[in-house]
Amino acid sequence: GPFRLASWDPDVSVRLVRNEAYYRPGLPHLDGIEWFTNVRTTTQRYKFEDGELDYLRDMSSADGALYRADPAWAARGRWIARKATNAIFLNTEMEPFDDVAMRRAVAFALDPSVLEKVRPEVVALDRVLPDSIPGPDRSEAMRVYDPEKALAELSRAGYPFDPATGRGGYPHEIPYLAIGDSFDQQVAEVFQQQLARVGIRVRLRVVTYPTYLAEVSRRGAVAMGGTGWNADFPDPSNFFEPTLSSSAIHDEGSQNVAFFANEAFDAVLATAHHERDPARRFELYLQAERIVRDEAPWVPAYVTRAFEVWQPYVRGYAPHPVLTQRYN
Repeated sequence: GPFRLASWDPDVSVRLVRNEAYYRPGLPHLDGIEWFTNVRTTTQRYKFEDGELDYLRDMSSADGALYRADPAWAARGRWIARKATNAIFLNTEMEPFDDVAMRRAVAFALDPSVLEKVRPEVVALDRVLPDSIPGPDRSEAMRVYDPEKALAELSRAGYPFDPATGRGGYPHEIPYLAIGDSFDQQVAEVFQQQLARVGIRVRLRVVTYPTYLAEVSRRGAVAMGGTGWNADFPDPSNFFEPTLSSSAIHDEGSQNVAFFANEAFDAVLATAHHERDPARRFELYLQAERIVRDEAPWVPAYVTRAFEVWQPYVRGYAPHPVLTQRYN
């Protein structure tokens, strides 16, 4: 690698120094890097403005807005999309989402684009695979916002709803599991209002993160809630196989929290896993996206991005297309 470990204090920093044995002659240009840990966001900003930090990524929404609005930083800052997906899961083994029409009604009723107005670092997403991951052509729409289709699917499930009078719809409140004091809870509150407009009434059940993890991964425990996935490596397989394949289903500790089992979907993933032609692989993952769209075990909602800035004297830095903060 380009650097080797010089020192590490878990409570303070990690210091790396240039590796003279790096296989690329002349690189890296840097003599070393020091990463500080456990530094408050506001403290990072002040250190950055005092010249004590060369690069800054962890900042509040307000501070990010200030940097983006300041012409002095216009050429030394940019958005970096995260390699992650955030969605709503619908448990396909539990009422009422054992009916595909109910799942599709939810999918058509949600409009994640409003989340972009709440937080600038949020970008609405219509598919499982975010744009930051290499994959199939994205020109074909997947999840779409269409309240009329949501009403039609709800009627097909046997629960017609009249928005003018508020009569009808699904007759029971559906518990929605959300993590308390988090953006996950804010998202749930927005979606709760959107679902109510088409006759699907949701009751938020706010829990701690450990409770959330324990419950969503237990069979028959949670009907719906927020979910997501951060890439372990930049390939479509890492988004579909651990989260939606039947092999990821377990009675306890299930990563497939929708408990979605679909033979056609599994077959597509198995073929794509061993396919060596990139174009053919991407076509298979496009088929996988279509199955998720039509069966709606997940309703893909949004992806977050981070704003990064660096000092004027930091030259030649560009974000890596896959990995973050690469200085080799």
